[in-house]
Amino acid sequence: MMHPGMMGQGMMGQGMMHPGMMGQGMIYGMPGRYEQEIAPEQVREMLQRRLDWHGNPRLKLGEIKPTEHGEILADIVTREGSLVQRLAIDRRTGALRQVD
Repeated sequence: MMHPGMMGQGMMGQGMMHPGMMGQGMIYGMPGRYEQEIAPEQVREMLQRRLDWHGNPRLKLGEIKPTEHGEILADIVTREGSLVQRLAIDRRTGALRQVD
């Protein structure tokens, strides 16, 4: 299940989450609206599974919180707490994007 992009830029950009793995950056299957909004705890569980799969002991999940704009912000941090990557997940569609 390895491919050239899996160890690329960032944890979720070209590396951890790519169109072939999650369907164009969606968390749960196909793009679209869900009957219920995705909860922060669901995002935490999914991202934790991805981090566990990669097996990098230097990384962990940081803060995961909803925003007033209908997204959930999730931080990937080092064990020491330095920010590695911030992601925004749309609570209604599951679309995932990197926040600069």
